[in-house]
Amino acid sequence: MNIYLKALIFLLIYAFLHLKCNPHNIKILRSICIIDESIFQHIKLGFWSYIFTNAIEYFIDDVDFRDIDIWLFPRLFSSSMIPWLMIVIWYLAPALFDRIRSLIKMILWDIFTTYLSGVFATLIENSLSKNLSLEFKMFILIFLATSIFLYIRFTYKKPSIDLFNI
Repeated sequence: MNIYLKALIFLLIYAFLHLKCNPHNIKILRSICIIDESIFQHIKLGFWSYIFTNAIEYFIDDVDFRDIDIWLFPRLFSSSMIPWLMIVIWYLAPALFDRIRSLIKMILWDIFTTYLSGVFATLIENSLSKNLSLEFKMFILIFLATSIFLYIRFTYKKPSIDLFNI
């Protein structure tokens, strides 16, 4: 899939889930959707949005099952990395400009951050699309499982120390 198209699909899924996902009615949605405006909830949403983006890509690209190993592991890794890409990119604004006071500018920065994170994650995938070592595949699976555990666990019970105080 085209890098920029995939990033756009990611942005659209992220925006849709951010605006339309109501986790208060259906408990299972709490693990995927934002339950407050904390940074952690936003990166959790980025993680799940990118997982869904990869699922769409799988069906659009009609991946050959014999190549699933080469296709899957880079996407699992990029799905685990996208929250951290989002943090690094998003924090450039307060690092350079202190506080963004305009709501419009903040929303535009959020959109740009999400889209650029999708572009970078896809670049990571494309760079890793080859035979990976067993050790790196194990790392990817452990990192992915740990990410899923943390996103679900801290949805229902906030950590004693947050990523950043809100």
